[in-house]
Amino acid sequence: MVLKQVLFVCIGNSCRSPMAEGFANYYGRGWLTALSVGSHPAGFLMPNTIKVMQEKGIDISSQSSKGLAAVDLERTDWIVIMESSLAGVIDPLSPRTELLHWFLPDPVGESIEFYREVRDQIEMKVLDFLEKNTRAAESHTNFRDDVLDRILFPVAKRFVAGRTIQEAVRVVQGLNEQGISATLDVLGENVQDKGSAQAAADRYLTTLDWIEKAGIQSNVSLKLTQMGLEINREFCHSNLVRICERAARTGNFVRIDMEGSRHTEATLSLFFDLYREYKNVGIVIQAYLRRSACDLQRINNAGARVRLCKGAYKEPPAIAYQKMPEIRENFKKLVEVLFTKGDYPAIATHDDQLIDWTKQHVRQNQISPAQFELQMLYGVRPETQRALARQGYRMRVYVPYGTHWLPYFSRRLRERKENVYFVLRNLFKG
Repeated sequence: MVLKQVLFVCIGNSCRSPMAEGFANYYGRGWLTALSVGSHPAGFLMPNTIKVMQEKGIDISSQSSKGLAAVDLERTDWIVIMESSLAGVIDPLSPRTELLHWFLPDPVGESIEFYREVRDQIEMKVLDFLEKNTRAAESHTNFRDDVLDRILFPVAKRFVAGRTIQEAVRVVQGLNEQGISATLDVLGENVQDKGSAQAAADRYLTTLDWIEKAGIQSNVSLKLTQMGLEINREFCHSNLVRICERAARTGNFVRIDMEGSRHTEATLSLFFDLYREYKNVGIVIQAYLRRSACDLQRINNAGARVRLCKGAYKEPPAIAYQKMPEIRENFKKLVEVLFTKGDYPAIATHDDQLIDWTKQHVRQNQISPAQFELQMLYGVRPETQRALARQGYRMRVYVPYGTHWLPYFSRRLRERKENVYFVLRNLFKG
């Protein structure tokens, strides 16, 4: 089989593009070949480039710094430009070649810590690139099974309960034994065809049946783009109705997750339509969005339940707070509103400052722990989850499972540096 080929281009071919070449060849072996060049090659790799890649267990010391003349551009499937000054300078020679832009800072002359930051950004971009393009090449199943599953999934299982509902149920049973309830999420998003959306809705029906059969303390959480929001609104609504009806019959609850800001209004609109008929459905509000106070007022007026989180998607300053002190302050304001006007709010955060503030607020205002719950993600600060449960707080853990685990896993790594350190410690240990 002829392997796909990707070419990474920067200026000196001494830092960024050699890292990308190393990651792509490591994670993509058996499916693609990665090369890297520079517009003005330095002729050598920076020592810190080799060092930070060795920290990942990837040896790139045999790679060389070279120019464009060293590669056959006509055989290249993707050209990835990593330096903004090269945009428009390099053109594909073949109509089948796709040109991508990953403009990342050049670490030359910077500290070893800066090299590591750039390295980690490149790794995430490579993983996203491989996930996207192997999804478009499903006939090559060996990549997903042999590379992603073999290398990453054992580590991802810290954050993902498993591929099957049976594995997820066992995880929830373990949490329940520690006094912690759950919300199960069948992983998947941005579905573009009706068959996949209907299959995703069917998996939620199966999940609700398993929750009832196993007698576990869990509800479900879902994303509307997984249910067909980007295909057709009414089609998406019909899938949601099926799930809400099944949940109502089994005495369960459905939480609609909030996605990126381009879906916020459509998500709220569909939620309000559902809530008129199904009172067992709730919604998520993201504290970093500037609009959230107004949205929360509408939801509280309707009497619906809210999960409040900070927000995990990258949004522009015009619509979202960017600095953590601002996000925390808005989070606190929204919590105060939820405790005075909301119905059984879910406070979802791993932030010690916000957890401590919430505990102090409920003590000062004599709010019973039975009137709200704290929520965290599976695999993130499990000791804190257990400690809060022992202290008498209602703790619910968001437990994802399924085969579409890589985008979720990548977001977990981006959110917290300690998650990256966990992967480093476990991925390459002897």
